[in-house]
Amino acid sequence: GSPVYLLLKDIPGLRFFIFSDNSYPKKTGDSPEVMVPRNDYAVLLNVMDEAVTNSPDRPKAIIFDNVSSLILDAGFQECYKFLRQVNEILSHGDVISEFLVLSKAHDDKTMNLIKNLYTGQLTYGATGLHVTKQG
Repeated sequence: GSPVYLLLKDIPGLRFFIFSDNSYPKKTGDSPEVMVPRNDYAVLLNVMDEAVTNSPDRPKAIIFDNVSSLILDAGFQECYKFLRQVNEILSHGDVISEFLVLSKAHDDKTMNLIKNLYTGQLTYGATGLHVTKQG
């Protein structure tokens, strides 16, 4: 039901890693969807690492939808630690990444800590998409 999924689902060659309560990543038939465990960060980091390092010649982009759900599921400390580790993985490859956060779901302190993890920032609101910080 994610708006991002609905917009991108018909583009060939994309893979979707969808949180589930399963403990190990598994494909769902011929679908581009791969179910990944919601609460096992070691497995999630491994999946992210494999997604970045497989096929090094192909361009890659990762959209993480959404950080707010992860914070609600695991708490801010665990989520923050996970995001820092993901950033480390992504820094070793030529990867474009976008991490979506519902700003109204968090207080200013939480949002500032999350924003400090990233060099570039976009906001989307009633007036459209805007660059708020360039990396």
